[in-house]
Amino acid sequence: MGLPNTIPDYGVPIGTVEDGTNEVIINPHWFMVLYNIAQLSLGNGINLVPELRYDFLSASDSEAAALDAFNLATVAKAIANQALIAANTAQETAYIALTESEVVQTIADAALKLATTAQALAAAAQSSTLNGSTSAVVALTPSASPYTYTAPSRGMVSVATGTVSAVTFTRGSTTVTLGFTSGVIPVSNGDQIKVTYTVAPTMNFIPL
Repeated sequence: MGLPNTIPDYGVPIGTVEDGTNEVIINPHWFMVLYNIAQLSLGNGINLVPELRYDFLSASDSEAAALDAFNLATVAKAIANQALIAANTAQETAYIALTESEVVQTIADAALKLATTAQALAAAAQSSTLNGSTSAVVALTPSASPYTYTAPSRGMVSVATGTVSAVTFTRGSTTVTLGFTSGVIPVSNGDQIKVTYTVAPTMNFIPL
Protein backbone atom coordinates (compact mmCIF):
# COMPACT_ATOMS: atom_id res chain seq x y z
CA MET A 1 0.00 0.00 0.00
CA GLY A 2 1.44 3.39 -0.98
CA LEU A 3 1.49 6.46 1.20
CA PRO A 4 -1.91 8.19 1.37
CA ASN A 5 -2.30 11.49 -0.47
CA THR A 6 -4.67 12.94 2.10
CA ILE A 7 -5.44 12.55 5.80
CA PRO A 8 -8.51 10.34 6.33
CA ASP A 9 -11.80 12.09 7.02
CA TYR A 10 -12.36 13.06 10.67
CA GLY A 11 -15.26 10.61 10.79
CA VAL A 12 -13.01 7.63 10.07
CA PRO A 13 -11.98 5.99 13.38
CA ILE A 14 -8.28 5.39 13.97
CA GLY A 15 -8.99 1.81 14.95
CA THR A 16 -11.61 -0.72 15.99
CA VAL A 17 -11.77 -3.24 18.84
CA GLU A 18 -12.10 -6.83 17.73
CA ASP A 19 -15.15 -8.62 19.11
CA GLY A 20 -14.35 -10.82 22.10
CA THR A 21 -10.81 -9.47 22.45
CA ASN A 22 -9.06 -6.39 23.77
CA GLU A 23 -7.02 -5.96 20.59
CA VAL A 24 -7.33 -2.76 18.59
CA ILE A 25 -6.91 -3.01 14.83
CA ILE A 26 -5.48 0.25 13.38
CA ASN A 27 -7.19 1.53 10.24
CA PRO A 28 -4.71 1.03 7.32
CA HIS A 29 -5.04 4.60 6.08
CA TRP A 30 -4.40 6.04 9.53
CA PHE A 31 -1.47 3.65 9.97
CA MET A 32 0.16 4.93 6.78
CA VAL A 33 -0.35 8.54 7.86
CA LEU A 34 1.29 7.86 11.22
CA TYR A 35 4.06 5.86 9.54
CA ASN A 36 4.76 8.74 7.15
CA ILE A 37 4.92 11.23 10.02
CA ALA A 38 7.33 8.98 11.90
CA GLN A 39 9.58 8.65 8.83
CA LEU A 40 9.69 12.42 8.29
CA SER A 41 10.31 13.34 11.90
CA LEU A 42 12.17 10.41 13.46
CA GLY A 43 13.80 8.54 10.57
CA ASN A 44 13.66 4.79 10.05
CA GLY A 45 15.78 3.97 13.07
CA ILE A 46 18.75 2.78 10.94
CA ASN A 47 20.55 5.33 8.77
CA LEU A 48 17.72 7.57 7.55
CA VAL A 49 18.03 11.12 8.82
CA PRO A 50 14.59 12.65 9.44
CA GLU A 51 13.61 15.28 6.90
CA LEU A 52 12.03 17.44 9.60
CA ARG A 53 14.24 18.34 12.54
CA TYR A 54 13.35 20.21 15.67
CA ASP A 55 16.04 22.64 16.74
CA PHE A 56 16.26 23.79 20.33
CA LEU A 57 16.35 27.53 20.99
CA SER A 58 19.67 29.00 21.98
CA ALA A 59 19.99 30.84 25.28
CA SER A 60 19.82 34.23 23.55
CA ASP A 61 16.74 33.16 21.57
CA SER A 62 15.11 31.94 24.77
CA GLU A 63 15.80 35.27 26.45
CA ALA A 64 14.39 37.12 23.45
CA ALA A 65 11.28 34.95 23.50
CA ALA A 66 10.87 35.57 27.24
CA LEU A 67 11.26 39.32 26.68
CA ASP A 68 8.65 39.23 23.92
CA ALA A 69 6.30 37.35 26.23
CA PHE A 70 6.89 39.89 29.00
CA ASN A 71 6.27 42.82 26.63
CA LEU A 72 3.09 41.16 25.39
CA ALA A 73 1.91 40.65 28.98
CA THR A 74 2.68 44.32 29.74
CA VAL A 75 0.59 45.46 26.76
CA ALA A 76 -2.24 43.14 27.79
CA LYS A 77 -2.14 44.54 31.34
CA ALA A 78 -2.24 48.11 30.00
CA ILE A 79 -5.25 47.26 27.83
CA ALA A 80 -6.98 45.67 30.84
CA ASN A 81 -6.31 48.79 32.93
CA GLN A 82 -7.75 51.01 30.19
CA ALA A 83 -10.84 48.80 30.03
CA LEU A 84 -11.24 49.07 33.82
CA ILE A 85 -10.91 52.87 33.68
CA ALA A 86 -13.52 53.01 30.90
CA ALA A 87 -15.89 50.83 32.95
CA ASN A 88 -15.45 53.05 36.03
CA THR A 89 -16.07 56.17 33.93
CA ALA A 90 -19.24 54.65 32.51
CA GLN A 91 -20.44 53.79 36.00
CA GLU A 92 -19.76 57.33 37.26
CA THR A 93 -21.58 58.80 34.24
CA ALA A 94 -24.60 56.59 34.92
CA TYR A 95 -24.61 57.67 38.60
CA ILE A 96 -24.46 61.37 37.64
CA ALA A 97 -27.33 60.89 35.18
CA LEU A 98 -29.41 59.18 37.88
CA THR A 99 -28.67 61.98 40.37
CA GLU A 100 -29.65 64.65 37.82
CA SER A 101 -32.88 62.78 37.12
CA GLU A 102 -33.73 62.76 40.85
CA VAL A 103 -33.05 66.52 41.08
CA VAL A 104 -35.32 67.18 38.10
CA GLN A 105 -38.08 65.10 39.71
CA THR A 106 -37.74 67.03 42.98
CA ILE A 107 -38.00 70.36 41.14
CA ALA A 108 -41.05 69.12 39.24
CA ASP A 109 -42.75 68.07 42.50
CA ALA A 110 -42.05 71.48 44.06
CA ALA A 111 -43.39 73.25 40.98
CA LEU A 112 -46.57 71.17 41.11
CA LYS A 113 -47.04 72.04 44.78
CA LEU A 114 -46.58 75.75 44.09
CA ALA A 115 -49.00 75.62 41.17
CA THR A 116 -51.63 73.90 43.33
CA THR A 117 -51.23 76.49 46.08
CA ALA A 118 -51.41 79.37 43.58
CA GLN A 119 -54.55 77.90 42.07
CA ALA A 120 -56.14 77.60 45.49
CA LEU A 121 -55.23 81.19 46.38
CA ALA A 122 -56.62 82.42 43.07
CA ALA A 123 -59.88 80.58 43.70
CA ALA A 124 -60.04 82.08 47.19
CA ALA A 125 -59.41 85.57 45.88
CA GLN A 126 -62.09 85.18 43.20
CA SER A 127 -64.61 83.81 45.71
CA SER A 128 -63.87 86.57 48.19
CA THR A 129 -64.35 89.18 45.50
CA LEU A 130 -67.68 87.71 44.43
CA ASN A 131 -69.13 87.13 47.91
CA GLY A 132 -67.29 89.63 50.03
CA SER A 133 -67.17 87.32 53.07
CA THR A 134 -65.87 88.93 56.26
CA SER A 135 -66.23 85.89 58.53
CA ALA A 136 -63.36 85.33 60.93
CA VAL A 137 -60.70 82.72 60.30
CA VAL A 138 -61.23 79.64 62.49
CA ALA A 139 -58.13 78.09 64.05
CA LEU A 140 -58.34 74.28 64.03
CA THR A 141 -56.82 72.02 66.68
CA PRO A 142 -55.93 68.61 65.19
CA SER A 143 -56.73 65.69 67.45
CA ALA A 144 -55.06 62.28 67.18
CA SER A 145 -53.69 61.38 63.75
CA PRO A 146 -55.30 60.98 61.30
CA TYR A 147 -57.35 64.13 61.90
CA THR A 148 -60.48 64.73 59.81
CA TYR A 149 -62.09 68.16 59.47
CA THR A 150 -65.56 68.63 57.95
CA ALA A 151 -66.15 72.06 56.41
CA PRO A 152 -69.29 73.80 57.74
CA SER A 153 -69.53 76.02 54.66
CA ARG A 154 -67.67 77.06 51.57
CA GLY A 155 -64.15 78.17 52.36
CA MET A 156 -60.54 77.08 52.44
CA VAL A 157 -58.53 74.86 54.78
CA SER A 158 -54.87 75.72 55.26
CA VAL A 159 -52.31 73.14 56.38
CA ALA A 160 -48.83 74.30 57.38
CA THR A 161 -45.73 73.22 59.32
CA GLY A 162 -45.80 70.04 61.40
CA THR A 163 -44.71 66.68 60.03
CA VAL A 164 -47.45 65.57 57.65
CA SER A 165 -47.28 62.36 55.61
CA ALA A 166 -50.61 62.54 53.71
CA VAL A 167 -53.57 64.83 53.01
CA THR A 168 -56.83 63.57 51.46
CA PHE A 169 -59.94 65.40 50.22
CA THR A 170 -63.37 63.74 50.39
CA ARG A 171 -66.57 64.95 48.72
CA GLY A 172 -69.51 62.59 49.00
CA SER A 173 -68.26 59.07 48.30
CA THR A 174 -65.14 60.19 46.44
CA THR A 175 -61.80 60.51 48.20
CA VAL A 176 -58.71 61.98 46.52
CA THR A 177 -55.16 61.84 47.86
CA LEU A 178 -53.62 65.29 47.34
CA GLY A 179 -50.12 65.55 45.96
CA PHE A 180 -48.81 67.77 48.74
CA THR A 181 -48.62 67.83 52.54
CA SER A 182 -48.99 71.57 53.12
CA GLY A 183 -50.94 74.28 51.36
CA VAL A 184 -54.42 75.77 50.97
CA ILE A 185 -57.38 73.56 49.97
CA PRO A 186 -60.73 74.98 48.68
CA VAL A 187 -63.74 73.25 50.24
CA SER A 188 -67.52 73.36 50.09
CA ASN A 189 -70.09 72.61 52.78
CA GLY A 190 -69.66 68.98 53.94
CA ASP A 191 -66.27 68.42 52.31
CA GLN A 192 -63.76 66.62 54.50
CA ILE A 193 -60.01 67.11 54.83
CA LYS A 194 -58.07 64.27 56.50
CA VAL A 195 -54.49 64.90 57.63
CA THR A 196 -52.10 62.11 58.68
CA TYR A 197 -49.14 63.31 60.73
CA THR A 198 -46.54 62.56 63.37
CA VAL A 199 -46.18 66.20 64.47
CA ALA A 200 -49.47 68.15 64.41
CA PRO A 201 -49.61 70.85 61.73
CA THR A 202 -51.10 74.35 62.03
CA MET A 203 -54.57 74.30 60.44
CA ASN A 204 -57.13 77.02 59.79
CA PHE A 205 -60.54 77.25 58.15
CA ILE A 206 -61.06 80.42 56.08
CA PRO A 207 -64.76 81.07 55.32
CA LEU A 208 -65.56 82.50 51.89
